[in-house]
Amino acid sequence: MIRIILGVIFGFVVMFAVSFVTLTATYMTLGQDRTFQIGTYQLTPLWLVFNAVFAFVAAVIAGKVCRMIAGSGAGVYIMALSVLVLSLALAVPVLLGAEGTAPRTGEVSNLQAMASGKAPKWFALLSPLLSAGGVLIGGKAKKKL
Repeated sequence: MIRIILGVIFGFVVMFAVSFVTLTATYMTLGQDRTFQIGTYQLTPLWLVFNAVFAFVAAVIAGKVCRMIAGSGAGVYIMALSVLVLSLALAVPVLLGAEGTAPRTGEVSNLQAMASGKAPKWFALLSPLLSAGGVLIGGKAKKKL
């Protein structure tokens, strides 16, 4: 049981770290003008594609780490369910929130971009499914990291 809990915890840590590094690098590479639509904090389709791909990759790696530490598929299923539930809970404010955003002016730091970026409502529902699916796929892989 301890191995399963540790597998889930380390899986989440890895998922966060990979997501943070890849998305920070993507923001620094794309810049604010290709991350946000002109004059707003609405995210561009280009950013949404990168976000989806990197979130999925991070989830696959996290699933592998979880499986490796947990030693069984039980940890992977618990992590996938946890990712799904937590991600859907985080999507609720996006789904209930207003569509409009404050106008974007001047330079936007990486942290401000993370806090202010507005994804479409459909993306808030797609992300939990991609992440949970990535954990399951990564956790099923028999190859070691």
